[in-house]
Amino acid sequence: MTHARRVGLAILLALVGGGVILAAWPASPATVRWHGVALLWWYGLALAPAVGVLVTARLGRGTPAPATGLWAGPALLLPLAAYVFAGGPAAPLTVLVAVLAPLVAALAPVRDDAALPRPLVAGVVLVAAALVVAAQVRAAVETATALGAGPRAALAVTAAVAALALALRPRPA
Repeated sequence: MTHARRVGLAILLALVGGGVILAAWPASPATVRWHGVALLWWYGLALAPAVGVLVTARLGRGTPAPATGLWAGPALLLPLAAYVFAGGPAAPLTVLVAVLAPLVAALAPVRDDAALPRPLVAGVVLVAAALVVAAQVRAAVETATALGAGPRAALAVTAAVAALALALRPRPA
């Protein structure tokens, strides 16, 4: 790993640490309001993610691995949104970690494929992908059921959206 990437990872960890310190500070500066919104929310949803994106764009390898696109699926976003709208006390920090986690992947080193046996890598990737896809589909079906649609209709819509996403994805040159 290059020195610049190490610095970038340290900055991302410092951003998370800054949010934890802001939330746990005894004088409670996180409850200070600016334009009607608590300072911790400004930090967790605006300042720290913006700094993280700038640092990653400057020091990272450009784009995160393609698998990080699965990170922003319904299995993460639905419970996160429910926690935020319920007013969870750690919601700003949870959002901050959810936003910064894929940025860490852009700074992480690329591993050599020859380090592990191919069948082992293929098996681990297959199991991980199956679990992630199952969680995403389950979250979408549960949400549609909660909104009054049947599970079969929800599964059909989820499959159609997935097929559309595959059809519209950019092709490698």
